[in-house]
Amino acid sequence: MKNIYWFALIFVALPALATEESREAFYEKHNSQNMSGWKGIVFICSFDLSDKVLEKICHRAETDAELLAASHNIALKVVDENNFGDAAYFAALNKFVTLEYKLRATKSGNYDVKAVHARLTLGTFFSNGIEKGSKPNSIDNIPRSGDLELWSRGTIGSGAPDAGIAHEFSNAAETNIKKALTLYLKYNK
Repeated sequence: MKNIYWFALIFVALPALATEESREAFYEKHNSQNMSGWKGIVFICSFDLSDKVLEKICHRAETDAELLAASHNIALKVVDENNFGDAAYFAALNKFVTLEYKLRATKSGNYDVKAVHARLTLGTFFSNGIEKGSKPNSIDNIPRSGDLELWSRGTIGSGAPDAGIAHEFSNAAETNIKKALTLYLKYNK
């Protein structure tokens, strides 16, 4: 009976281990192909401009991105908040990848609690893209444009707007910006 148990364990565990290795190999190949060749990073923060808590989080993220990029000799251009036109134009013109920090929040209302969702995305705009392996005259073969997301991280939380939620989200943004820049440095050759 013990032999059957071990056989069953090996039979189940080996494919799981092989899958994990192939997953790591997939991401290594994916990141090597998609994150190489960029000349720098365009940073843009998007949020409701009337929300002072989000504005505070965004300004700290901009400062963190500038300091971290400078300390690693990464060319970085910070564009004005919500100015996607300038970000896309500058990125395309200079072969920069875009690092977007998107902030959304609920209104505080009667409860003095604000819920915030933050998403940091490393990506690029593309045009005339077609599906890999698409057949001629198929819908997948029609060129289209859009945003290609290379990497992203999200943070969700809530708290009193005046009691540290901006600080906590700023710290999370710094951690995620470090991760994005680490990936950029590792694969951008």
